[in-house]
Amino acid sequence: MIKGRSAADDNFGNFFAQNLFMGSGGVLLIASTMKSLKYAVTPAQVVQYTAPIAIVTLVVVGLYNLLFNRKFAKKGSK
Repeated sequence: MIKGRSAADDNFGNFFAQNLFMGSGGVLLIASTMKSLKYAVTPAQVVQYTAPIAIVTLVVVGLYNLLFNRKFAKKGSK
């Protein structure tokens, strides 16, 4: 159970770390795909719109980890 939670947290971190850096492959791919579809999107705009989602995800994952930790601590004390 702990390994699964750790892997999920790692995936959240990797996804947003890649999407919050303008030079990453994912951001450049999104920007170029949007450009080929005739939408004027720059890598900076992709990062700009990813940032609020990353913040919300950070809060949600933080709360989930806090609850998971409390639940795990209760099971360990029994």
